[in-house]
Amino acid sequence: VMKIPFFARFGRWKLYTIWRTSVIRQKIRKSRNLLSKALFILNPTMRDALLAVRSECVTVSTWGLLDLTTPTTKPGTRPPVVPSEQRRRGRPGKKRFKWPIAEASALPIRGAGGSCCRVEEFAEAQTVCRQTLSKNLMAVRESLKMTVLKACARSLSDFLKANGFHQPKELQSVFSLVEDADGDEEGEEGAAEPDHHFTYTEQATTRTKCRELVRFIRTCEYILSDSVSAMCFRSTEGLLALLDQYMKQVEEEERRRLEGGPSTNLSRAETMKSILAQPYRPGMLGVLDAPPLEKPIFIVDCTFVVGQHRRGGEHSSRLEFSPTGQDFRTFIEESLMESLRAVSSSPSFLALPEFRPFVAPLSEVGSSDAPTISSTRTAGAVLNNQQLGEVLLAVGERVANLFDKVMDFTATYQRYVRMYDENEVMSIEEDYGPDAELEVYRDGLVKYRDEQQMIAAIEPRKEIGLFRLDAEAFQKTLKPNPVKCLEKLQRYIPEMAMDRIHRLLGELKEANEKLGTLPSNVEEFVHFTTYLGKLAGTDGKDAAASSGSPDGAREEGDDTRVGDGEGEAVISLQAMESRQEDVGDIMDLVKEFNIKTSTKQRTSFMELSQALGSLRNQIEFSQGNTEANINRFIKELGQEIPVMLDCVTKGFDKLRDHKLSDESLASSKEGRQEVLETLEHIDQHVAATIVDAQRINDYQEALKIEVTPFEKVDELKVLCGSVARLWKSLEEWEQTSEQWLQWRFGLVDVDKISKEVAVYQKVAMQSTKQLETNAVAAKFTAKVTAFKNTLPVVMALRNSALKERHWEEINEIIGVELDLESDELTLGVLLSMGVDKSMEEIQEISGRAAAEQSLEEMLDKVKRVWEDLELVLNPYKDSKEVFILGSVDDVITALEDSLVNISTISGSRFVGPIRDEVEEWQKNLMLFQETLDEWLAVQRNWVYLESIFSAGDIKKQLPIESAKFMEIDQHWRNIMKDTNDYSVALVAGTKEGRLEQFKEFNETLDQIQKSLEEYLHSKRKAFPRFFFLSNDELLEILAQARRVQAVQPHLRKCFDNLVKLRFSGGEDDKSGGGGSSGGSDIVGMISSEGEEIPFFKALKARGNVEKWLLEVEEHMIKSMHAVMKKGFIDYPEQPRKEW
Repeated sequence: VMKIPFFARFGRWKLYTIWRTSVIRQKIRKSRNLLSKALFILNPTMRDALLAVRSECVTVSTWGLLDLTTPTTKPGTRPPVVPSEQRRRGRPGKKRFKWPIAEASALPIRGAGGSCCRVEEFAEAQTVCRQTLSKNLMAVRESLKMTVLKACARSLSDFLKANGFHQPKELQSVFSLVEDADGDEEGEEGAAEPDHHFTYTEQATTRTKCRELVRFIRTCEYILSDSVSAMCFRSTEGLLALLDQYMKQVEEEERRRLEGGPSTNLSRAETMKSILAQPYRPGMLGVLDAPPLEKPIFIVDCTFVVGQHRRGGEHSSRLEFSPTGQDFRTFIEESLMESLRAVSSSPSFLALPEFRPFVAPLSEVGSSDAPTISSTRTAGAVLNNQQLGEVLLAVGERVANLFDKVMDFTATYQRYVRMYDENEVMSIEEDYGPDAELEVYRDGLVKYRDEQQMIAAIEPRKEIGLFRLDAEAFQKTLKPNPVKCLEKLQRYIPEMAMDRIHRLLGELKEANEKLGTLPSNVEEFVHFTTYLGKLAGTDGKDAAASSGSPDGAREEGDDTRVGDGEGEAVISLQAMESRQEDVGDIMDLVKEFNIKTSTKQRTSFMELSQALGSLRNQIEFSQGNTEANINRFIKELGQEIPVMLDCVTKGFDKLRDHKLSDESLASSKEGRQEVLETLEHIDQHVAATIVDAQRINDYQEALKIEVTPFEKVDELKVLCGSVARLWKSLEEWEQTSEQWLQWRFGLVDVDKISKEVAVYQKVAMQSTKQLETNAVAAKFTAKVTAFKNTLPVVMALRNSALKERHWEEINEIIGVELDLESDELTLGVLLSMGVDKSMEEIQEISGRAAAEQSLEEMLDKVKRVWEDLELVLNPYKDSKEVFILGSVDDVITALEDSLVNISTISGSRFVGPIRDEVEEWQKNLMLFQETLDEWLAVQRNWVYLESIFSAGDIKKQLPIESAKFMEIDQHWRNIMKDTNDYSVALVAGTKEGRLEQFKEFNETLDQIQKSLEEYLHSKRKAFPRFFFLSNDELLEILAQARRVQAVQPHLRKCFDNLVKLRFSGGEDDKSGGGGSSGGSDIVGMISSEGEEIPFFKALKARGNVEKWLLEVEEHMIKSMHAVMKKGFIDYPEQPRKEW
């Protein structure tokens, strides 16, 4: 049985259980004794005081910070007491208790119970509330102080009696409280006078009791502080809940307004009336059972600030609100903070002199238990409360959000602001005016009437949640605005109608007067019939009146107002009738809107109808009288035709006068002036004849008879114009050509002369065709042609390319020495020398000069390119002393272009004067081209070999080639340094001996490269796998022959899938370091997959690289054999997975 685990371990388990039970009982007993001593609620003396303090503090916690008596919290109702556990719950995620706002004894303000107040009134009420609250709180603190003081005195007295100590003189004032409380219950013993001081033993024993009493005092103070904090937190949360209720109320009002339901701002009777007027739907009567709405607390004044008004510009009128949303938020937050400071600024009980006897015993001996006295414990608990701070912030945000609702509502007032601004700049002349349509006036009257109704419909006072918007001042400012505009328009419409009536009456009177005057000749009769036809609308044109034009001042193109033959506008009868109808429509509009009119205005409208009827009768009478007189005036018109034809014949006779074709008169200035005066008289006669012919044709057309064609009149007009143009052009030519001949030759503008000569030649050719028998036309043509033929030689002589050698040839040809700088050498003098006879020779010389100048300009362009073109030099490997050529693309491009230009110049047949210079430039450019090619080749080879021979190992292995290279290197550095000092390309590239030097360098460098190739080939023969590497890669290995790790980057190309060798000392993956000491033993190889094969034994990497790489290859093969052999042996003995 003892071998069974349960029975084997039972003894140990039992002993452990007994020990554990005993330890737990001792701990419980010790804790119970400790709690019995430490808990004040278990002390009979302190229990009553503690319960009294807690009871009073619960009452304090139900007070309110602000005076916000609202319909939901009526004065006289006692707020409920909430358990402390529920009050201490955290706010987030819990359904918090809805604390009432105002305390039962709060002083009501103006606005409590339903009416609103202004901020100043609210501030005054809060000041009274804070004073009352501070006074009540101080009274409670005084009561609690006495309760705690008596409890401490009784407890200390009992303690001294229990320990057999007498009452010392130091505590006489404390024990007197106990005696006053107990009365005569103590008897004579309680009335004994203290007769001694504390001994040292009594002081030490008393300090223990004082520590307990200080904790009790502090506990009571904590309870009071917590109750004040609860009051503050409850009040601010209650204010937040009230603001939330206001927000819900505003949102519900907005929802009802959008749905078209009854407004929550209506009274109960109005709401019932609104509901009964709608079709029934489920739930609609629930509105009457809704809880009463919160009434606004604050008044917001909305005022209208009138700004500057300028037509076509921006207006500055705006709405202002007093106070603003920020003012309200700041005020509420400051009121709360003032109230919080008022209830939290009280001294600590321990700091009071009454509690000095209980604190002094601890302070006198410097005890570590001496209490820290602070007078701002309540202030810290209230003002530093994080949750309270969050609520205060939320209150401020709610106030701001509620004011935003006011702003949202007043956004509808912006249309009134725009309306006011538009009406202030309203102008009768610009917005309406005499030419406006009737509907424009009607729309204006309706608009201003509707605006009056809209302004009257504005609610002077609108309740929006927490605020009541007072818009009475805003409405008062708006009211006169549309009234003023309406009055302007009502005054203008009758005046405008009277203006139209007066103008139309004047036109009717004028038409009657014209029709009442009978014509006495053909001209008057034609004008009369034309006017009558247009007035009656029977002149063949569409004279229909435009009913949309209200005024007599018609626009251009309107057929209701046409010419009467004298250029005067004629208004048709139909147009007058249409305008009379427009005036009638205006008078109807006046009646419709009850606009006041005078008796004179109504009488004038009646006179208009009578005058229009009189005109109709006069038109009928005039039409009948015209038919009776038309034959008489047709006969009179026929008698004028022969007279006009006789004038045409006389005109032809004057133009055929021999004087107009006399060459002798054309040769002198006086003769030309005489002919021009004669032509002026003839032109006046011809013009009068043309006017008479046109007048007769117009009268015939007006009288509806056949129009006589006057062909000869057109011929006369053409002939007169041709003769006049010929003589005028001849006179102008003589004057202009004389000016040209007097110009100094050096200032002659050949292009301008050529253009003007072309114009005169065109006139001369036209005159020759039109006036074939006129000798003057032929003479004029000959003069212009002769002058034109001299222009080519003049243009050749004015060629700016002519140089001294060319002028010598020209002087030899014409046989005269020309002084081009002389003022006496004019164009006339030059032509008198007969230069036109040698025109071909001079033009040939001028053309050759132009070609030579073109070649010289091409050569100058080449010169300018190479004057500033420099070689680009760059530092070699960041060295400040060694340079190499940079990009030469620009130089090569310029060289190719220059060679092409030089080749073109040298191939021209006009290169003679500059042939030597051209050949010199061609030689230099060819030399520069060859030198640049050799230069670039030397630089290419030098850069390649410099990096090779800079390594010490290569120098040792190729000493002869290294010496040759170092010699070239020194010369190269000197050349490049000189070139950097003076880098003009052509100068540097054509320096004497430089081409031969570069050719010698290239030959030597080619020999060095050949030797280098042979050296590399020997290394490849020694280790054939080097054939897989390029020259640069092999040189990189050989240049670092003493550093065995240099082969690592190139192993993959030499061996298949070998990427790394493992060196002893872990240096296989290092790229730095040098020398052969340490880590030169090769111990393994690694593939690209990371597989590592150790060598069967370490290999010393010594000597030439090709030698030890052959050994590496041998070790690879042997190591693989060893590994395969080991795997073959281990296979039978190891599991396959491990193998």
